[in-house]
Amino acid sequence: MKRLLALTLLLASAAQAQDSQPVPPHEEFVDRQCLPAMLREVGDAPPQRIAARAACECSYRQLSGLETMTQAQFDAAATVCRYEFQQDGEGFMQKYASPDDSQ
Repeated sequence: MKRLLALTLLLASAAQAQDSQPVPPHEEFVDRQCLPAMLREVGDAPPQRIAARAACECSYRQLSGLETMTQAQFDAAATVCRYEFQQDGEGFMQKYASPDDSQ
């Protein structure tokens, strides 16, 4: 689970270098952009998949109220998620992990 801290750092690579870009829909952000990028780094075993999806889901929830996001907002979302995980890793996983990923 400590890898989750490293995973959230990878979120920054999913955002483009533009000043501002639209916040993609949930499925695009989590399933097509964030999760594949994280799994390439940590592997696709069930524990890594669950942790990666939780980190992606957390970041998306931080950004979902915005129409567009800046790199700073994207980075801030990852920081919030890292902090939340550090405070209560088990609670973080319960809150953000998808039951569909436990297959």
